[in-house]
Parts: sequence; structure tokens; C-alpha cells
Amino acid sequence: MSFSRSLYSVMGFVFVAAGVFELMTPLGADYAAPRTGMSLTLIAIGAVLLVAVLLSVILKDSPLAKVFSRDAPARTGTSPRTLYLLAAVLGVGGIYYLLSTIWQMWSFGLRLPGTNLLYVLFFSFVALSEVLAARRAQRQGQLNGPLMVPDILLIGALVIGVLGTVGVNLYLFQSGNSPHYRDDQKIIPSGLAFSPDGKAIIAAGFGMIRQWDVASGQPIGQPLAGYESETESMALTPDGKTVIVAEAGDYIRLWDRTARQSVGMFQSPEYGITTMALSPDGTIVAAGSSNAIQKDGRIVLWDVGRGWPIGSTLVANSLGVNAMAFSPNGKILVSANSDLIFWDVKAGKPIELAGQPLVNGQVWGLAFSPDGKVLAVGGDSGITLWDALTGETYSSPALAYDPSTFPSGVSSIAFSPDGKLLAGAGGTIVRLWDMTTGKISGQSLTGHSARIRCLAFSLDSKMLASGGDDMSIRLWDLTQDPPVSKLLN
Repeated sequence: MSFSRSLYSVMGFVFVAAGVFELMTPLGADYAAPRTGMSLTLIAIGAVLLVAVLLSVILKDSPLAKVFSRDAPARTGTSPRTLYLLAAVLGVGGIYYLLSTIWQMWSFGLRLPGTNLLYVLFFSFVALSEVLAARRAQRQGQLNGPLMVPDILLIGALVIGVLGTVGVNLYLFQSGNSPHYRDDQKIIPSGLAFSPDGKAIIAAGFGMIRQWDVASGQPIGQPLAGYESETESMALTPDGKTVIVAEAGDYIRLWDRTARQSVGMFQSPEYGITTMALSPDGTIVAAGSSNAIQKDGRIVLWDVGRGWPIGSTLVANSLGVNAMAFSPNGKILVSANSDLIFWDVKAGKPIELAGQPLVNGQVWGLAFSPDGKVLAVGGDSGITLWDALTGETYSSPALAYDPSTFPSGVSSIAFSPDGKLLAGAGGTIVRLWDMTTGKISGQSLTGHSARIRCLAFSLDSKMLASGGDDMSIRLWDLTQDPPVSKLLN
């Protein structure tokens, strides 16, 4: 086959494959139309190239045949060996890029975007061109001669590239050799959860997920590690088998606690994930983000089982989404920034309530009571309670909240599963409220030396976990008066 036919055949097949893979890539409904248009364009370009090559073979005397029968361009003064070496360097680059993409698909369940194939096409196209040019140089009688400076540089680049690629991968993919993943590594937790049986506590931080035995306070095995980014939020599925983390950027990753490995990853069409919420039945993940261009918040709902977005991207709160929470029945999702929006999950539309909850300043924490009647909102202005059905201020009972309790605002809130307690964290302290009276229960829980980020109750409501910027996690035994804490990490 001639040089031109070889190149255009490769291009045609890759363009068709790229278009097909793009059609298979899951995106929200808002992105379906432009993605479909681009995919069909790639397929059309590839089909035209392949048909043109085929016609050039059938119509041997046509102008088209002459165009596609051209030989490789001559490289005067360049030895065949240099051209082969250049092709080898480019070939290694293309193969490595393709294998790394396949590795990501195999390890994390990613679907291959067709644009990745176009990147491989560039390496393949130029590498094939150099190989054919070297063959033509040999036919023309060009000799290799002694090694010249270009030969030495290319050989050096090839050796360094291969050894460097192998070395870096061996280093990064062996957690024991990475400085990020030591057995005693401390993390700043962005999310906490108790296992359903209450025997383990799970925390997610920068690049890892750690587990501890509640009774002994000792770590359970090695950290679940394999990503190099901040964790914005974390959730545990109701069966306790899968940990879901939202990474800074556009990825949501699923980890199997038993197999201790990643079992899936969703790439959100909205970059800049800031928070995440998991529906009570564990079937839907809501990823909230901040759109820097549009200066508003976006929410993408994901089907956890299929790994596909559900419906259209929701245009949410102005300036981004700080916090989200599902109602206990999973039918309502609330998103917050300096305002609150109630969403009908099935319809994907805002819900108009009789009253409109108003907040002062930024909201950083949301929590529904177990019966779904009360929505607790925590933020710059403290804690407020709202009737989740009407949007009116909740007063049965009214919460006895003193603004001086958390001078710097509230960073996290949580209801106990039995509905009897509401926990709020601000600065370095945690306070508890008795939801039968609305009054503060007991003394402030102190022990953290930096801002508390997250709270979580055990399913039996007997323990409370708190994690903070001081890289510590404390377990509070609520059956004792006053509660006694156990330090983890």
C-alpha cells in the first residue's frame, strides 16, 4: 500500500472509532446534542476518508488514484536509521498514551472518550510517516553511515523516555514507596461515616480513605489510596460496602471497602465539584459544583449502579453549591449557598414552597431530621430550623440558639438517627441540642485545636465523630455524662 493510502486509512479508522466512542461516553442531557453532533462529524470524516481510499484502489486511472498513490516525502541528508529512531520515539509515546488510557478504563471503570483516540492518531500518523520515509531513503540508496548527533540525541531520548516511564509508574503505583501513603499518615478529613454495624469509622482526606476500629481506635489495614487530589465530600452506601468520594475537579470515585480498591469513577460534565450528597437508598449521587464562567452553581445527578447522569444538569445556587442534603425518602434534594433551593429529584425542577427560607451569609451545612419534617441549616449566621414541607420557620420546638455559641459560624451539622439530638460544629467546639425541648444538651465538646470540618453519628446514636483541620478525628461516647472522647489518627 502506498504512503498516502496507509496514512489516510489509519486516519479514517481512527476518526470512525473516535466518533463511536464519543457516542458511548455518558453525559447529561444538556450535553447530549453537542456531543452527538461532534461524534457524527468524526464518523462522517472517517467514512469519507475510507471511501476515498477504496475508490482510489478501484478507479486506478482516476485523478483520485494519483493523489492516493504518492510515496513518502524524501528526506535528503537524513539517514534511514535516524528516521526509524524518530518513529520509535513517537511510537512509544503513542503506545504509552493508549495503554495508560486502557489502564484507567480497567482500573476505574471509565469509558474511553473518542478524543483520546485522536491524540493517539497524532503519534501514529507521524510515526508511520517516518517509517515510510526511512523505507524510501533505503530504496534510494541512502546509507546509515556513522552515528551523528541527531542519532545520539534520539537514542538518548528513547532510552530516557522508556526507563523514565517505567520508573515513574513503578514508583507511583506502589503505595508503599509513595510519600503520600504511609501507615501512620495523618489526614484532614473532609467526610466521616460509621459502618452500619458501628464497628468501624471511615474518613476521607487528601488522596486517601482511612478506616479505624471503633473499639480499639486502631487503623484497619492500609489506607485506600490511589488519587492525588483533595476530597471535597464523602459518603458511605447504606450496606456499608462502598465508599464514595468527590474529588476536587470533576471526578466521583467509588471504593470497595472489602476488596480495598476502586470499582468505578464518574467524570462530571461540570468541573469544580465542591460538595456531594448520596440518596438514602444509595442509588443516586448528587454532585454540586461552581461554574466559574457562568458564576452559578450546577448539580449533576448520577445513577450509581449504571454510572450514567440522570436528566439535565440543574442550574442551582448563585456563586456555586456549598452544601446539599437529600430528604429521608429521597424525593427532595436541597442545595445551598447564600440561598436555599428545594429540588424535586424525579422531575429535576425546583419546588415552590408556601414559605421561602431565607438565610444570612453563606450556608456550609444541611441536615434533615430522620422523619423528614425539619431541615437544619448551618452557616455564617449560625443554626436555623425550617419546616421541610412548608419552608416556614420551625418552632415545635424552637431551637434555643445563641449567636455567641459559634462566633465564626457553623461548619457542619448532623441529626442523630433517632432524631433526639442535633449536633453543630463551629470553630473548635461541638454543641448538642435536645430536639424534644430545643435546648442545649450538656456542655461544649472540646478537644480540637483547629476548625472542625465534619460530623457523623453512629446508627445507634450512641457515638458522635468529629474531624478537623488539626488532622485529628475524635469519637465522643454520648452514653456518658459528660461525653468522653477518644482520639484517632
